[in-house]
Amino acid sequence: MRNIVAYRPLAINYDALPPFANDYSLDFDGVEDYMACKNISELNSTPTFTISVWLKFDDFSGSQRILGTKDGLSIISLATVGSKFYPAIATGYGVTPTVSLLINTWYNVVWVYDGTLPNADRMRLYINGSEIALSITGTIPTLTPTFLNSPPFYLGSDGFGNPLSNLYAGGIDEFSIFNTVEPIANLWDGSGKPTDLTSLNPVAWYRMGDNGLYREPQW
Repeated sequence: MRNIVAYRPLAINYDALPPFANDYSLDFDGVEDYMACKNISELNSTPTFTISVWLKFDDFSGSQRILGTKDGLSIISLATVGSKFYPAIATGYGVTPTVSLLINTWYNVVWVYDGTLPNADRMRLYINGSEIALSITGTIPTLTPTFLNSPPFYLGSDGFGNPLSNLYAGGIDEFSIFNTVEPIANLWDGSGKPTDLTSLNPVAWYRMGDNGLYREPQW
């Protein structure tokens, strides 16, 4: 199993940061590939977050766990069943109607959570800048779960299963997390290309296409 552990702290002063544009991403085979990032403490017991990621699906078969973190029964997860997205926070979850997505095509998916709003408005999902209607089942909590054991945040999985199961098959690029409700206009400019987030101060930003150096104990 290839368990890629990677973290690039934004605060570290590297010799030279790469230019924003790059032409690469990470490809996950849906069988044994996932990426275990550091624990993202800003997602612990918070009323708001925004997750932005670029996805290119190899297929829509079965259930695929795209990203998330899990600590016992506490979970934040973005998964699909077919082409329906299932964004989940603890016991509350939203289900989109089937959307017309294509395989081998890049999509910007933005998941916004705001626990300060009424239940029906606490989750929003955007694909290429357009909001997708969510049918909410259950009560979405007003805060994200308390993760007592500082679990890693996964890409290509959400940490569910031992061994991890229902892994994602496809490309992942430009994954970022904000601990605020980030306006969609800051993340999707209509160009069909990733947006430079440098000035927006995300709490985590994984470019996925960067060159890397191994500086023990991390890349």
